[in-house]
Amino acid sequence: MPQAEQVAVIEDDGARIEETRRRGQVVHVLVQSKVGPARSYDIAVKPSAEPASQRGVSGRAAWHLFSF
Repeated sequence: MPQAEQVAVIEDDGARIEETRRRGQVVHVLVQSKVGPARSYDIAVKPSAEPASQRGVSGRAAWHLFSF
């Protein structure tokens, strides 16, 4: 059975943020700037089963440098 995903969109004059949740847990965050030629970027989200001590890159931005 596929897991239901919910997408919440938050917008203002400067940015659009799409937050994807699966089973109530945030699994993906995409930030798109509306100002200038800035590219969109992802925010790394820590899996809920991962211990807090092994955070890694969670919470850091991952820029989209190339598109094919």
